[in-house]
Amino acid sequence: MAHDQTGESGSAAEGGHGTDLVIEVVGGLDGTVEPAAWDALTGDDNPFVEHGFLAGLEASGSVGAGTGWVPRHLLVREADGGRLVGASPLYLKDDSYGEYIFDWGWANAAHRA
Repeated sequence: MAHDQTGESGSAAEGGHGTDLVIEVVGGLDGTVEPAAWDALTGDDNPFVEHGFLAGLEASGSVGAGTGWVPRHLLVREADGGRLVGASPLYLKDDSYGEYIFDWGWANAAHRA
């Protein structure tokens, strides 16, 4: 994900097109990204980064305020026209719940000691 598959990249110094880009962080997909534009960047091998899946997580409340997983998706657009050329689903993690490295058994034992 996160790249334009047309091959139009690079800076003017590198002999590329030198397109100015705008980087944006959004708090969710609803109303911020057209599904077709997002999915044009995802490829066919990972359905878990498709717009429909991620938007479904947000709409169902599986991620968002109170879940410990707050959407903070990264978007890269062309400055002239706003075409989406890169994207990455990102989440701000604000608690330790659901972490594989966090073991409640050890924490409880330490508390009792």
